[in-house]
Amino acid sequence: MDSLILQLGVALAIGLLVGLERGWHERDAPKQNSPATSRNPFEVMPLMLFALLFAFASTAAVALA
Repeated sequence: MDSLILQLGVALAIGLLVGLERGWHERDAPKQNSPATSRNPFEVMPLMLFALLFAFASTAAVALA
């Protein structure tokens, strides 16, 4: 369980660094409306919950085996 929390923390930190770097480089770029980009966190939340559910389910399956 501790390694799972550590892995999620590392993934969050890497995502934060990538997001900050992307924002830093695009701060002066002209705004573009692309349907492939998501600016609303509620659009991404179901994907994050599914990933967490999958991680916990696979960890529990390994522990039971």
